[in-house]
Formats: sequence, C-alpha cells, structure tokens
Amino acid sequence: MSGKTIRDILPAPEAEQHLRIDAALLPQTELIVRSFEQTLTLADGGPHQIQFFKSAFRNSQGQPAGLVSTLIDITEHKVLEAALIKQQEFSENLLQNSAVACFVLDTDHRVLTWTRACEELTGISAQQVLGTNQQWKAFYPEPRPCMADLIIDNSIEQILDLYETFADSRLISEGLQAEGWFPNVGGHRRYLFFEAAPIRDSDGALIAAIETLQDLTSLKHAELGLRKSEESYRSLIELSPDAILVQQAARVVFVNRAAANLFGAETPEELAGAGVLDLIHPDFRDLAQQRIERIETRQGNEPYTEEKILRRDGSPVDVESSSSSVFYGGEWAVQTILRDITDRKELQEKIWQQANFDTLTGLPNRMLFHDRLRQAIEQAARENYQVGVLFIDLDHFKEINDTLGHEAGDVLLREVAARLSRALRSSDTLARMGGDEFTGVMPWVVELSQVEIVAGRLLESLAQPFHLPGGEGHISGSIGIALFPTDAADIPTLLKHADAAMYRSKQSGRNAYCFFGRGEVQHGPGVIDDPAPA
Repeated sequence: MSGKTIRDILPAPEAEQHLRIDAALLPQTELIVRSFEQTLTLADGGPHQIQFFKSAFRNSQGQPAGLVSTLIDITEHKVLEAALIKQQEFSENLLQNSAVACFVLDTDHRVLTWTRACEELTGISAQQVLGTNQQWKAFYPEPRPCMADLIIDNSIEQILDLYETFADSRLISEGLQAEGWFPNVGGHRRYLFFEAAPIRDSDGALIAAIETLQDLTSLKHAELGLRKSEESYRSLIELSPDAILVQQAARVVFVNRAAANLFGAETPEELAGAGVLDLIHPDFRDLAQQRIERIETRQGNEPYTEEKILRRDGSPVDVESSSSSVFYGGEWAVQTILRDITDRKELQEKIWQQANFDTLTGLPNRMLFHDRLRQAIEQAARENYQVGVLFIDLDHFKEINDTLGHEAGDVLLREVAARLSRALRSSDTLARMGGDEFTGVMPWVVELSQVEIVAGRLLESLAQPFHLPGGEGHISGSIGIALFPTDAADIPTLLKHADAAMYRSKQSGRNAYCFFGRGEVQHGPGVIDDPAPA
C-alpha cells in the first residue's frame, strides 16, 4: 500500500469522504480527532464495518505535515448492537403487552417506558410523560417521589415517611413493595399494590428502575372493615348471607355459617382442614384449580363463574362463585364467595321447558320438533339412512269438545299423547303442533315395514275408547307419512308432503295411514267413515 493514494486504495465514494475529512483536518491549529464509519470489502472478500479515527500532525515548525488514521473492525460489535436493539425492542413490546401496569425511569428520573396498562389505569397517556419527570402526577396532587424514584436515589429510608404499608419484595432482589389508598388515580379512588426494583447493567451499575402497579380496589372494598383484626373480619362475614370460604395451601381455614349450611355441615368447624378440591364436583376441579393458582400468583380476583360443589352427603349443588386474594392469619389466602343458584337453574329449566314443550301434554312443541327433525336429517344424510315424518290428525275431536266440553277435550289430548308415545319407538320423537295435530319423527329407518308397524300401532292405540269426564269418547286418527330423502330433501317440502298424505288418509274415510306418493291407504281397526268426495 506504500506510496498509493486514498483513491488507489478505496472505492470512489468512500475515498471522496476521506479526502473531504482530510482537507478539513489539515488546516486546524488544534489537535482534532475525527471519527466516522464506513462499510468496506476486506481481504476475506466480505463486507466489514470499519470505524476510522483521523487527526492531523505537524512538523517542528508547527506546519501541517500529514494525517494519521486508525482503523477498527467493528463488524461483530455492530452485529451485537443490532441483536441488542432487537432484544430491547422485544423487552419493550413485552412490557407494553403486559396486563400489569408498569413504568420505567432512567437515573435522571425521566420516564423511559409508560405501558398501555399504565395508561389505562392512570388515565395519563405515554405521550404526556415520556422523557419527563412528571410521573408523580398520576398518583399525587403535589410533586413527591414514587417508589422507583427512591430506588434510583437509594433513599430507602424515605419509605418510612411516604408509605404506611411496605416491605421488601418477596420475589425481586433489591425490590420494594407497598400498598395503599390513592384518592385520585385515573379519576377514581383506588387501592394500589406496587413493587419497584433497580435495573442494573452487566457490571452491576444502576441504569434504571421499574415499578409495577396492581389495582386491588375491588378486593380492598371487600376487606375494608376487616383490616383492624381477624376477629372483626370473622364477625362481618359471619353475618353475610353469602357462603364465604377461605383457603390456604389448598385447605379450608375458615367458613362462615352460610357456607356450612351450603355444604351440609352441622358446624363451620366440621369443614376446617378439608381439601378444597374435595368440595368441588369432579367435572369442575380442573377449572377451580386453575382459578386458585391464578389468584395465588397475582393476588388479584376472579369474576363470578358457575360450577357445582358437593355437599357432605355427596349431593351436587349448582353455585356461582367468585374468588379473590385476602390477608388472613398473617399470610395471603384465597377467599371464595359462593351463592346457591339452584332456584335460578330451575327457573332457567322451566323457561326452557315452556319454550320447547307443550304445556298441556308435556310433549315437544313445534319449535323443538323442528330442531329434532333437523338433527335427525343431518345425521341421516351423513350415515345414509331414511327418516320418517308422521302427521297425525285426530278424527272426531271436535265432536268430543262439543258434546263433553273442553275439560274432556284436554283430558283426551293428554291421554292421546300418552298412548301415541307408547306406540312409538324409544328413539322416536312425538310432538304436538297445536290443537288436535301431532307429529312424529322416526330416525334410523332402514325398511319401510318399520314405519308401517309403528303407524299401525298408532291407529290401534287411538281405536280404544277414552274414559273422559262426562262420558266415554271414541276417536280415530288420520296419518300421513313422508320419508327423507325419498320424498323430499329439505324440511319444508318433507312436512308439506306428510301433510298431503295425511289429507289423503282423511279423504279415504279416516282411521288410516298413507305414504306420500303411494296409492294404498291402510286402515286401522274400528269404524271407517265414508270417504270424502274427491
């Protein structure tokens, strides 16, 4: 390289940058070192990041004599720097997407990070505080240190004057924790639990402090009257109409009288020491265990959810329960409030019954019939068999109503429902569509004879006399039958065809069944009316 110029050694753009810097350095009367970076191809043929340091030197008369350059290959440094930036971005994203409110201060007490959860909790946006030392405004009406500020200044003794409840962090080395009421955080009075800890570099030097905040307002409202002593806590929850249970290490340590009654225990002491999961129905134990672990981990609360518990005699009870963390006996515990929702479940079941079943006969109504038919058709389409739909219309029902009265008509309909149900297969569904119209769904039809046998039994069951208030009644039935997919591939057409077949049975003299699309009408035992005119 000796004797060559910069232009001989370096590509043109890079050489020109050197020459411009050289021209600026040579006239300087003071020692100036200029630093800059370039990407160059070195002897190994690969690109390298090079950092240059340049300065001019002078002769004995003080005149510019030349320049000296130092070259440092910083390629690995740049790779590590890029990796560090990615790691920093990942860490920042991790903080921002955490559900725990958090902020980070540098050693000058300026806000480096203000997470979205912190924005949600305090009502102050990151834009308002990033780069400032105004973090106190989120919690206090006047300037005063936050716990992270104390960590940065190593002024731990101030915690005695600033916080009533504090301790060393149980999880973080050098960390502190405190809790208390704040009159205005995000426009609300809140009870916050917060922890702060130093952030150090690889040499152990302090570079920042992090503070996390948890809103325990709901929990503390429940504990408000219980802080002075465990005795007052007991007296308060003993008066609660809700069942309250407290557990530590998966064992019951306290239940109130309402909880003892709910679990069927004679006294609260009978449940002391019992395994919590043993009181939960097996179907809900995994969910209960997960809920307990979440609360023990973050000392928060879980919203109400429905589950089943087991009474002492083993009988299940439907309850809704909510759990939260409490301080009991000098240690954190999990408190669960349980409410018996048996009546609510029965009401829901009653409402469902009313929506899906006929109140007079107890049979499925039109809505449930359509649902059962849809399920039967979907399964038949998958497994390649037929479904039979039967329309059953009572003959001479109006005469019974007119001669014996509506009470007798109601008794007749109930008895008809019972007889028809007995005549069907156990896999079939009988429904009342309204008035004196009934329908049947027969899934799993392989042979036509299966439907013929059932239809014959239905007519036989109706042919027997009915003992009704006011006298004996005689009726028969007209049945129309359509098959999926032979007669129709959709429900509306299938019902239409079954209705048409039923009408044909009536025209033939009633007391008969008829398949859609088939000429024969089969009559049942008993009286057959004169065929209706065509």
